[in-house]
Amino acid sequence: DNNDVTLESIWSPYYLQNDLTIPLGRTLTLVEGVALRISDGVQISVMGTLDAQYATFSSTGFGDRWSGLVMESQYSRVQLQGSTILEASPAITFEGGNLDADQASISRSSSSRALIEINEQNGGSFSLTNSILSDASGACIDVVETTIQLKLRDIELHRCNGPAIRAENAHFDVRNLAIGEGSSDGLTLSNVDGRIQGLAATEFNGDGHIIKLDYINNDLIIRDIDGKVGGSAGIGGANNR
Repeated sequence: DNNDVTLESIWSPYYLQNDLTIPLGRTLTLVEGVALRISDGVQISVMGTLDAQYATFSSTGFGDRWSGLVMESQYSRVQLQGSTILEASPAITFEGGNLDADQASISRSSSSRALIEINEQNGGSFSLTNSILSDASGACIDVVETTIQLKLRDIELHRCNGPAIRAENAHFDVRNLAIGEGSSDGLTLSNVDGRIQGLAATEFNGDGHIIKLDYINNDLIIRDIDGKVGGSAGIGGANNR
C-alpha cells in the first residue's frame, strides 16, 4: 500500500502479527487512545515516519516480547507524544534518523536487552524529554556509538537491572536525570563527551557507582549531583585525564 495510514481509536485495539515496514515517504499515525498489540518477535521498521499521539504499543501478553521500533536510516522519523511502549526487547533500536519522544513511558524489556539501544552512524537527531524508563533487563539506555548529540531532558530511570545508562563513544546533552532503585550502576560512561547537568540519585541502591568514568579526556562536564552512595564509591573510574 503506497498510502499513508491512520489508526483511529474507534477500531482499537489493533493486532500486528508480522513484521511491518513503514516505507520511505509514508506515514503511519496512531491517534490518541489507540492500542497496538504486537506478536512475539515482531518488529516495526521505520524507514518513513511513525507518529504516535498518546497511543500504546504492547505485546499480546502471556510473557511474549515483540522486537520494538527499528530506526536504521537517516530518513527514519519517529514522533512519540505521551505514548507508551511496553514489553519490547528492545523498545527502540536507533541507528539513525530523527527521534522525538516527549512524555513517553517505556518499560519491560527482557533477554538482557536494554529499553533503548543506540548504535548510530547515519546521522539525524535524538531527543527524549519528560519521560520514564523502567523495568529493563540489561540497562535502560545502552549506547555503543553516536556521531550526533543525544538530547535527554527530565528523564526518570527505574529498575534498569544493569546500569541506568551505559554509553561508549557518545556525545551527550543531558539535563535532569533521576535514577531510582533497581540499577547496578547509575551512569557507566566510556569515551563520552558533552554535558550532564542535574543528576538525582538519592534512591539509588546499586552495588556499583552512581557515576563510573573511563577514558574521559577533558571533554565531559558533569554538574549538580545529588545521590546516595550504594555498594561502591559514588564516583569511580580509570584511564581519565
